[in-house]
Amino acid sequence: MPPIRWSDDYSIENRRLDDHHKLFFELFKSLHAGISDVNSTEDINGILVKLGDYAAAHFTYEEIYMLDISYNRLKEHRAQHDIFKAKIKEFDRLKGNISREMKLQLVDFLQKWMQGHIVEEDKRLAEWKEKLQRTPNS
Repeated sequence: MPPIRWSDDYSIENRRLDDHHKLFFELFKSLHAGISDVNSTEDINGILVKLGDYAAAHFTYEEIYMLDISYNRLKEHRAQHDIFKAKIKEFDRLKGNISREMKLQLVDFLQKWMQGHIVEEDKRLAEWKEKLQRTPNS
């Protein structure tokens, strides 16, 4: 299965968050390529560390943004971030002991999570922001 690629369909009309998401797609593409190469354990470990570190920074930024716009689904959105971080930690703890099957499970999880999270949750965030912009100040 080829890795998902960024397209404007994933845009949430916030350039900084879109740029963050584009980097997620690049990291995922690197991970996918590393998994395709049977002898790439170190690459996988390095990418997992980068992915975990980047996710933490991105999620912090996104959650601050949600607080700034008084997003009504912050708690639910944050819970999805926590699921992602826990899954990455789970795989990171295994280090070089990740079987090919586990690598494929990781790719499947990441692909589904990225598509679902950006398409559903982050799009809701964009809709909330748009609704706020249309609502006149009282």
